[in-house]
Amino acid sequence: MIVSWLLFACVLLATRLCYLPNDRRLPKHVSVLQYAAQLTVLLILFEISAPLLLLLAFLGASAVVIYLLETSARILGGFRLLSLAWQLFVPLALMAWLGADLAGRFELAMSQPVLWVAFVLLMLLNEANYLIRLLFDWCNVVPKKAITGTDPAELDEDEYKAGRVIGMLERTVILLLTYFTGDFGSVGFVLAAKGLIRLRQLRDRQFSEYILIGTLASVLCALVGALFLLWINRA
Repeated sequence: MIVSWLLFACVLLATRLCYLPNDRRLPKHVSVLQYAAQLTVLLILFEISAPLLLLLAFLGASAVVIYLLETSARILGGFRLLSLAWQLFVPLALMAWLGADLAGRFELAMSQPVLWVAFVLLMLLNEANYLIRLLFDWCNVVPKKAITGTDPAELDEDEYKAGRVIGMLERTVILLLTYFTGDFGSVGFVLAAKGLIRLRQLRDRQFSEYILIGTLASVLCALVGALFLLWINRA
Protein backbone atom coordinates (compact mmCIF):
# COMPACT_ATOMS: atom_id res chain seq x y z
CA MET A 1 0.00 0.00 0.00
CA ILE A 2 2.79 2.44 0.83
CA VAL A 3 4.25 2.20 -2.68
CA SER A 4 0.96 3.00 -4.39
CA TRP A 5 0.34 5.89 -1.98
CA LEU A 6 3.83 7.26 -2.58
CA LEU A 7 3.28 7.14 -6.32
CA PHE A 8 -0.05 8.94 -5.92
CA ALA A 9 1.59 11.51 -3.62
CA CYS A 10 4.34 12.22 -6.17
CA VAL A 11 1.73 12.73 -8.90
CA LEU A 12 -0.21 15.12 -6.67
CA LEU A 13 2.89 17.08 -5.65
CA ALA A 14 4.14 17.29 -9.24
CA THR A 15 0.85 18.79 -10.42
CA ARG A 16 1.01 21.33 -7.57
CA LEU A 17 4.18 22.80 -9.09
CA CYS A 18 1.86 25.04 -11.12
CA TYR A 19 1.49 27.04 -7.88
CA LEU A 20 5.12 28.16 -8.07
CA PRO A 21 4.81 31.41 -10.08
CA ASN A 22 2.87 33.32 -7.41
CA ASP A 23 0.65 33.11 -4.33
CA ARG A 24 -2.59 33.92 -6.09
CA ARG A 25 -5.52 31.64 -6.81
CA LEU A 26 -5.14 29.61 -9.98
CA PRO A 27 -7.32 30.60 -12.95
CA LYS A 28 -10.21 28.22 -13.51
CA HIS A 29 -8.74 26.73 -16.69
CA VAL A 30 -5.43 26.00 -14.93
CA SER A 31 -7.27 24.25 -12.08
CA VAL A 32 -9.11 22.14 -14.65
CA LEU A 33 -5.84 21.28 -16.40
CA GLN A 34 -4.28 20.40 -13.04
CA TYR A 35 -7.01 17.88 -12.27
CA ALA A 36 -6.96 16.56 -15.84
CA ALA A 37 -3.22 15.92 -15.48
CA GLN A 38 -3.78 14.08 -12.19
CA LEU A 39 -6.55 11.98 -13.70
CA THR A 40 -4.56 11.11 -16.84
CA VAL A 41 -1.36 10.13 -15.04
CA LEU A 42 -3.18 8.06 -12.40
CA LEU A 43 -5.14 6.20 -15.09
CA ILE A 44 -1.84 5.42 -16.82
CA LEU A 45 -0.10 4.22 -13.65
CA PHE A 46 -2.91 2.23 -12.03
CA GLU A 47 -5.43 -0.32 -13.24
CA ILE A 48 -9.06 0.77 -13.20
CA SER A 49 -10.66 -0.41 -9.97
CA ALA A 50 -13.14 0.75 -7.34
CA PRO A 51 -10.40 2.29 -5.11
CA LEU A 52 -8.98 4.22 -8.08
CA LEU A 53 -12.38 5.54 -9.14
CA LEU A 54 -13.07 6.64 -5.56
CA LEU A 55 -9.69 8.38 -5.45
CA LEU A 56 -10.36 10.22 -8.72
CA ALA A 57 -13.79 11.29 -7.48
CA PHE A 58 -12.23 12.51 -4.23
CA LEU A 59 -9.60 14.52 -6.11
CA GLY A 60 -12.24 16.04 -8.39
CA ALA A 61 -14.45 17.08 -5.46
CA SER A 62 -11.41 18.41 -3.59
CA ALA A 63 -10.35 20.46 -6.62
CA VAL A 64 -13.76 22.15 -6.77
CA VAL A 65 -13.81 22.90 -3.03
CA ILE A 66 -10.23 24.19 -3.05
CA TYR A 67 -10.93 26.46 -6.02
CA LEU A 68 -14.03 27.92 -4.34
CA LEU A 69 -12.37 28.47 -0.96
CA GLU A 70 -8.95 29.66 -2.08
CA THR A 71 -8.14 33.37 -1.82
CA SER A 72 -4.84 35.26 -1.78
CA ALA A 73 -5.24 35.98 1.94
CA ARG A 74 -5.94 32.34 2.75
CA ILE A 75 -3.01 31.19 0.62
CA LEU A 76 -0.68 33.43 2.63
CA GLY A 77 -2.26 32.05 5.79
CA GLY A 78 -1.29 28.47 4.96
CA PHE A 79 -4.40 27.29 3.11
CA ARG A 80 -2.38 25.40 0.51
CA LEU A 81 -0.58 23.42 3.20
CA LEU A 82 -3.95 22.45 4.67
CA SER A 83 -5.30 21.47 1.25
CA LEU A 84 -2.18 19.37 0.64
CA ALA A 85 -2.60 17.55 3.95
CA TRP A 86 -6.27 16.91 3.11
CA GLN A 87 -5.51 15.51 -0.35
CA LEU A 88 -2.55 13.43 0.82
CA PHE A 89 -3.68 11.87 4.06
CA VAL A 90 -7.42 11.38 3.68
CA PRO A 91 -6.85 8.82 0.86
CA LEU A 92 -4.12 7.13 2.93
CA ALA A 93 -6.42 6.88 5.95
CA LEU A 94 -9.26 5.50 3.84
CA MET A 95 -6.99 2.96 2.14
CA ALA A 96 -5.75 1.77 5.53
CA TRP A 97 -9.26 1.65 7.02
CA LEU A 98 -10.81 -0.20 4.08
CA GLY A 99 -7.79 -2.40 3.51
CA ALA A 100 -7.84 -1.32 -0.14
CA ASP A 101 -4.92 -0.73 -2.46
CA LEU A 102 -4.31 0.57 -5.96
CA ALA A 103 -3.16 -2.03 -8.48
CA GLY A 104 -0.22 -0.67 -10.45
CA ARG A 105 0.22 -1.36 -14.13
CA PHE A 106 4.00 -1.56 -13.66
CA GLU A 107 6.30 -3.32 -11.23
CA LEU A 108 6.91 -0.82 -8.45
CA ALA A 109 8.18 -2.99 -5.61
CA MET A 110 11.82 -2.06 -6.23
CA SER A 111 11.15 1.65 -6.69
CA GLN A 112 10.17 2.59 -3.13
CA PRO A 113 13.54 4.27 -2.29
CA VAL A 114 13.32 6.31 -5.50
CA LEU A 115 9.74 7.29 -4.71
CA TRP A 116 10.73 8.47 -1.24
CA VAL A 117 13.47 10.66 -2.72
CA ALA A 118 11.04 12.07 -5.30
CA PHE A 119 8.43 12.69 -2.58
CA VAL A 120 10.83 14.62 -0.34
CA LEU A 121 12.30 16.55 -3.27
CA LEU A 122 8.86 17.64 -4.48
CA MET A 123 7.92 18.68 -0.94
CA LEU A 124 11.04 20.84 -0.76
CA LEU A 125 10.58 22.36 -4.20
CA ASN A 126 7.17 23.93 -3.64
CA GLU A 127 5.54 23.11 -0.32
CA ALA A 128 8.48 24.32 1.79
CA ASN A 129 7.94 27.78 0.28
CA TYR A 130 4.65 28.09 2.13
CA LEU A 131 6.24 27.24 5.47
CA ILE A 132 8.96 29.83 4.91
CA ARG A 133 6.44 32.45 3.78
CA LEU A 134 4.42 31.84 6.96
CA LEU A 135 7.60 32.36 8.98
CA PHE A 136 8.28 35.64 7.17
CA ASP A 137 4.79 36.90 7.91
CA TRP A 138 5.01 35.82 11.55
CA CYS A 139 8.34 37.66 11.96
CA ASN A 140 7.08 40.59 9.87
CA VAL A 141 10.15 40.37 7.66
CA VAL A 142 9.54 41.05 3.98
CA PRO A 143 11.73 42.48 1.22
CA LYS A 144 10.67 46.01 0.30
CA LYS A 145 11.54 48.34 -2.52
CA ALA A 146 13.62 51.41 -1.80
CA ILE A 147 11.56 54.36 -0.55
CA THR A 148 11.19 57.15 -3.11
CA GLY A 149 9.95 60.53 -1.92
CA THR A 150 7.16 60.30 0.61
CA ASP A 151 5.70 57.05 -0.74
CA PRO A 152 5.77 54.13 1.73
CA ALA A 153 7.96 51.17 0.91
CA GLU A 154 6.21 48.54 -1.19
CA LEU A 155 6.62 44.79 -1.14
CA ASP A 156 9.35 43.78 -3.58
CA GLU A 157 7.63 40.96 -5.49
CA ASP A 158 10.65 40.49 -7.77
CA GLU A 159 12.89 39.84 -4.77
CA TYR A 160 10.34 37.39 -3.38
CA LYS A 161 10.28 35.48 -6.66
CA ALA A 162 14.08 35.48 -6.91
CA GLY A 163 14.37 34.31 -3.31
CA ARG A 164 11.87 31.55 -3.98
CA VAL A 165 13.88 30.23 -6.94
CA ILE A 166 17.16 30.51 -5.04
CA GLY A 167 15.61 28.68 -2.09
CA MET A 168 14.40 25.86 -4.33
CA LEU A 169 17.86 25.40 -5.81
CA GLU A 170 19.47 25.70 -2.39
CA ARG A 171 17.27 23.00 -0.86
CA THR A 172 17.72 20.70 -3.85
CA VAL A 173 21.51 20.96 -3.76
CA ILE A 174 21.69 20.44 0.01
CA LEU A 175 19.30 17.47 -0.07
CA LEU A 176 21.12 15.69 -2.88
CA LEU A 177 24.60 16.35 -1.46
CA THR A 178 23.78 15.32 2.10
CA TYR A 179 21.66 12.31 1.15
CA PHE A 180 23.86 10.78 -1.54
CA THR A 181 27.26 11.63 -0.02
CA GLY A 182 26.42 11.78 3.68
CA ASP A 183 28.59 14.89 3.89
CA PHE A 184 26.77 17.51 5.93
CA GLY A 185 29.77 19.82 5.61
CA SER A 186 28.51 20.69 2.13
CA VAL A 187 25.85 22.84 3.81
CA GLY A 188 28.58 25.26 4.88
CA PHE A 189 29.80 25.56 1.30
CA VAL A 190 26.31 26.45 0.05
CA LEU A 191 25.82 29.03 2.81
CA ALA A 192 29.22 30.60 2.17
CA ALA A 193 28.56 30.87 -1.55
CA LYS A 194 25.19 32.52 -0.94
CA GLY A 195 26.70 34.92 1.60
CA LEU A 196 29.36 36.08 -0.84
CA ILE A 197 26.81 36.72 -3.57
CA ARG A 198 24.56 38.74 -1.25
CA LEU A 199 27.37 40.51 0.63
CA ARG A 200 26.54 44.08 -0.39
CA GLN A 201 22.82 43.71 0.24
CA LEU A 202 23.44 42.39 3.76
CA ARG A 203 24.30 45.93 4.90
CA ASP A 204 20.57 46.66 4.94
CA ARG A 205 19.35 45.40 8.32
CA GLN A 206 15.83 44.51 7.21
CA PHE A 207 17.07 42.73 4.11
CA SER A 208 19.76 40.89 6.08
CA GLU A 209 17.08 39.62 8.50
CA TYR A 210 15.00 38.48 5.53
CA ILE A 211 17.98 36.64 4.02
CA LEU A 212 19.05 35.11 7.34
CA ILE A 213 15.61 33.82 8.31
CA GLY A 214 14.86 32.56 4.81
CA THR A 215 18.22 30.84 4.42
CA LEU A 216 18.19 29.13 7.82
CA ALA A 217 14.59 27.99 7.37
CA SER A 218 15.35 26.70 3.88
CA VAL A 219 18.46 24.84 5.03
CA LEU A 220 16.58 23.37 7.99
CA CYS A 221 13.86 22.03 5.67
CA ALA A 222 16.48 20.44 3.42
CA LEU A 223 18.33 18.87 6.35
CA VAL A 224 15.12 17.47 7.81
CA GLY A 225 14.34 15.97 4.40
CA ALA A 226 17.80 14.42 4.10
CA LEU A 227 17.72 13.01 7.64
CA PHE A 228 14.25 11.59 7.00
CA LEU A 229 15.47 9.79 3.87
CA LEU A 230 18.52 8.42 5.69
CA TRP A 231 16.24 7.17 8.48
CA ILE A 232 13.89 5.54 5.95
CA ASN A 233 16.83 3.72 4.37
CA ARG A 234 17.96 2.34 7.71
CA ALA A 235 14.48 1.38 8.91
